[in-house]
Amino acid sequence: MKRRSQGVLRKGFGNQTFFAQLMEEYFEGLLAVNREICMMQMAEKTSPDAPPNCAVVP
Repeated sequence: MKRRSQGVLRKGFGNQTFFAQLMEEYFEGLLAVNREICMMQMAEKTSPDAPPNCAVVP
């Protein structure tokens, strides 16, 4: 979060812009973490030694 290091928030309308940018960066960070978790889970599911999915068996 680059903008947090700028110190004290500016007065007036700038606070809303600063806050929106900060939240956008935070949300993008959460998305990146979520992508990593999903990729790891998909890798586990596609593992050749994984047990078969019992829900698919008739």
